[in-house]
Amino acid sequence: MAAKSFPNLFGTLMGTFLVFGCSHQGAEAPAFLFAGECTVEVISQTSGADIQIDGVSVGREARMKVEIPCGEKQVSVVKEGFAPYRAYLPTTKQAPLQVTVKLERVEVAPNFALSSELARQVELGMKPVDPSTPEGKSAIAKAEKEAADRFAQQVTAAKSAGSTAGGPTTGSSAGTGAALGPGPWDTVDYWR
Repeated sequence: MAAKSFPNLFGTLMGTFLVFGCSHQGAEAPAFLFAGECTVEVISQTSGADIQIDGVSVGREARMKVEIPCGEKQVSVVKEGFAPYRAYLPTTKQAPLQVTVKLERVEVAPNFALSSELARQVELGMKPVDPSTPEGKSAIAKAEKEAADRFAQQVTAAKSAGSTAGGPTTGSSAGTGAALGPGPWDTVDYWR
C-alpha cells in the first residue's frame, strides 16, 4: 500500500514545486509567497523603486506591507540611477517594522571604453584622454588639426601627380580633376 501512495506524494510535491518554484521569473516574487508572524512595511519616496526583502522583490509600489518570518531581514530599495538603500533590520511580533526610504540620485559616468569618443580618438592616432578636461579638449583639438593638415597634404599631392592617368579622380565626375595614382581601381572600374 505504501508503494502505491509514493507516486501520488511525489506528484503532489512536484506540482507544489512547479507552482511555487517556477511561476515567477528571476528574483521577483509577490508578497503573498512570504508567510510569517512579523510585519514589515516599506515606504519608498522614490517612485518606481524596487523593494526587496532578503533579496526577493516584493513590488514597486510606493508602500509595501508584507508578513514575513521573524528575525533579522535585509531590506533593500533599489532603482537605476539612484544609490541603493540596504539595511539589516530586526523584526519581532511585538513591534511591526516600518521603514521610510528616499533614494539619492547618483551620476553614472558613461562607459568610456565603449564610447564613440574613444573610437574617434583612436582614429585620430591619439592616446585616450578625458574630453571634459581642458587638457583633453586641447589634445583633441590639436589631433583634429593635425589630421586635417595630413588630409590637405594628401589632396595636394594627388592633384600634383597629374591628371591624364586612367582611374578615379578627385573631381566631381570621372575624367576631370587629378588622378589618384595606381591602386585597386586599375583593374576594377569602381565608378560604374
